[in-house]
Amino acid sequence: MREPDETQLPLVKSFGDDLERAMAKRAGSLKRSRRRAVSVVGAAALVGASLLTSPGRAASGAVGEWLGLGEPGGPPSVEGPRPRGGLGTEPTGSVVVAAGRAPDGARYEFVLERVAESAKSDRAAADFGQCLNIEWPDARQGQISPQFGCYPTFPPAVVDRSVVKRQGAMFDPSSTSQVQIAGIARADVSDVRILYKDERGAKHDAPVGFAGVTGAVRERAGADRPFGVFVGFLPQAWLGYGALYDPRHCPPEEHPYNPAAIEVIAYDHEGEPIAREAGNNIISVSGRPPC
Repeated sequence: MREPDETQLPLVKSFGDDLERAMAKRAGSLKRSRRRAVSVVGAAALVGASLLTSPGRAASGAVGEWLGLGEPGGPPSVEGPRPRGGLGTEPTGSVVVAAGRAPDGARYEFVLERVAESAKSDRAAADFGQCLNIEWPDARQGQISPQFGCYPTFPPAVVDRSVVKRQGAMFDPSSTSQVQIAGIARADVSDVRILYKDERGAKHDAPVGFAGVTGAVRERAGADRPFGVFVGFLPQAWLGYGALYDPRHCPPEEHPYNPAAIEVIAYDHEGEPIAREAGNNIISVSGRPPC
């Protein structure tokens, strides 16, 4: 996960803050207090490792449970029906492939589902589609956002050709106060960077959460091969100077098209950029309408 200006990662900070509050309730002496500080540092280090290595991700499951984050390879936090229309009334399996927190602390989970192509299909039971969603456990008593669509196999073939497949910017204040840009990455991508322009045209790094889906997590989710997922967070003010229109107003305020208002850069495992995509759009707006 990337944070502009090399500041502390919001995910690590929230882990440390939450663990420190929990441990403070149990601290009965100065000695315990000192142990608590060491434990918090250890937990932060564990979280940092979990963002970088597969063994670290496996070890971070306990930390995720302590702080309410879904564990990759496990069930999603949101409990509720997941109808998919013609693809079937309920998925046959829903698995968390990555999880984290937005800069404002809101929890998110990438959930990959397997669904029957049709509830009345005469095809074999093994005939499934796969859908990738972002779910927000803290929003509206748990909000499921089917953002990436459903494919016969996962990851979709388009990712192999384009390296990264990103969505347009999305804004839903009921899930997080920030603008989201999420996407899927090819297996050889190790990190994703998102740049956005401010009102003066200067470029800034957006905080980005990236995770590779490999090994046991990939197998449990039913994906055909490894892939990556990412989500970046832009300030809400970007809707006023970077997006094609600002949905916070009614009617939405239109803005001149800027083909480089955002830029997504994918890096390989050597840290070299292997794909760049510039653009400007906002494809989804939900939550309470402004008028």
